[in-house]
Amino acid sequence: MLKNFDITRMEELMELWEKYCPSVDVDFNYIVRWSRKTPVEYNTYYDSGIPKFKGHAIPVSKKQLQEGWPEYLRYGEGSEYYEDGTLRAEGFFQTAGLLFGRFYYPSGKLEFEGKFNDKVHSHETYYGPSYPVYGRFYLETGELEYEGEFEVEKQGNVGYPRILYPGGFSSL
Repeated sequence: MLKNFDITRMEELMELWEKYCPSVDVDFNYIVRWSRKTPVEYNTYYDSGIPKFKGHAIPVSKKQLQEGWPEYLRYGEGSEYYEDGTLRAEGFFQTAGLLFGRFYYPSGKLEFEGKFNDKVHSHETYYGPSYPVYGRFYLETGELEYEGEFEVEKQGNVGYPRILYPGGFSSL
């Protein structure tokens, strides 16, 4: 697990990439993000007691807490689950969402593996969830539907992300 995520820990980052996205090429210099806060173990649960998220997060500032932010923002390796306990996503989370990793259908089948938007490294800033920028999109049957770059546009006044290409791919 990454503690202080900086450029000197590139080996750990590469191991995580190989764990979650072994079939997708990446330029590691492009996705490295600097964090001055040390991630801590962070787990949340649904009211039923089923895990919602297990992994790491960074604490927010006192000012952010006063503004109504949650106490922690997911950051580092982690896993997110559907309400029935089925794995929904796994990989490396940044404060804005998943940075790289995998998303799964509610059935548990792999839906996407690859890289998501990184607002720190020049991807367009959108309001809303993280969105894929490069990777592999699978049909629920397991068939590879698309591999490559994803075309995304802002929609509405706030710029909620909408995936234009490939077709049939909704926000994760």
